Amino acid sequence: MKTVNTVHDQEKTSPKESIQNISQKSIGNLVEASTYVPSEVVQGLLQGFSANSIGEILKLLIEEILSWGRYSEKYEDRSIKLISENKNLKDKTARTQIYNEMKPYLTGISDEYLRKITSKARKILKLFGWEYDTITQEKVNGIGWHMVKQVTYSADTISRLTNIEIRYIIDQVTSV
Repeated sequence: MKTVNTVHDQEKTSPKESIQNISQKSIGNLVEASTYVPSEVVQGLLQGFSANSIGEILKLLIEEILSWGRYSEKYEDRSIKLISENKNLKDKTARTQIYNEMKPYLTGISDEYLRKITSKARKILKLFGWEYDTITQEKVNGIGWHMVKQVTYSADTISRLTNIEIRYIIDQVTSV
């Protein structure tokens, strides 16, 4: 996957034009654009990435998203480290081990809830930061943390995106 440092190049198609032509583009091997109809949230995120202004409320949303992203980054880094130290350790076992390390510091939090919030945080990391490909053992970049400043949706809303929607957004933003 290619990554770019800027979202909008004056010489190329504007993000707004890209959104209008969205059904013509591919979203990787997962789904063809002709069968994928972006949800209101996906369209809003893409439009937000092309916006230039941000208010005080948006700053709070940004900090929430960044906090979840930092949590997920630390969690994923710990998982990668455990697996690299013990090649026989399976991903699920490594994650359970991390949960067990965290549990003494989290009173009143069930294992199920911890897994749920970690899963939500991973979606945020996948979109803005990176995702670790366990097969290639490489980090696959998202759209970049600098794009958080363009967001007008809450961390909870973003965390509800499907993997297909996340891949679609990444492809759209990095192709502009």
